[in-house]
This record gives sequence, structure tokens and C-alpha cells, in this order.
Amino acid sequence: MSGNVQSIQVANNTTPIVIVARSAQLIGVEGFNNGTGALYLKLYDAASGVAAGQTSPAPKVRYQIAGAAAANQEVEMISQPSEPTLFLNGITLVATTGYADSDTTAPAASTFTVNVYWK
Repeated sequence: MSGNVQSIQVANNTTPIVIVARSAQLIGVEGFNNGTGALYLKLYDAASGVAAGQTSPAPKVRYQIAGAAAANQEVEMISQPSEPTLFLNGITLVATTGYADSDTTAPAASTFTVNVYWK
């Protein structure tokens, strides 16, 4: 996969992570879960101003990293679309343990690694 990658060790908080603060195309997301609970990644078309639990703007893209059946599972390619997804304002990621846009539950520390590919 050509382009840029940002590798993130998900912290025990829901602080937004700016992947890129300008127009960009999302070309793939992969994740590793060393725990048993799921992680939900919410990617927003924004360079700033995003907070966990807000419902506006709604996430443009949402992914789940399933809980591991056993420790040390393989890295899972969550998404590698045939066409890149355009984010006009930037790509900002928020990670929570709940699916709902309003969720603010922080993930466990040092349990998840996420790679976001963009160009």
C-alpha cells in the first residue's frame, strides 16, 4: 500500500488524534487487539474541534477491532477499500469501547495498536 502511515498505540483515554490536518484520502486501516473487548474507531472529516461523545459532526467512517480469541493475535486489516475515502478537512480519529456516536468510554491502556494509511 503506497502512501503515508501513522501507527498509534491507543492510550487509556478518548483524546482525539489528528492523523492529518488537511485534505487527504484514507486508503486503509489495520489494527491489533491484545485484549478481549472490542475497540471502535471513529474517523472524522476534521482537522480539529472533535471530541469523544459528540454527535455532530458524525463520524465519516467507523470500524471495529474485535476482541482477541487468544492473546497475541495477528494484525487484522480492517479496511482496504478499492477506492480511497476522501476527507476534505483532515482525518481525526477517536477510539472508544462503545459503538454509539455518544460513547465516551476509554479503552484499556496498551491493548490496541492501529495503523492508519492515507495519501
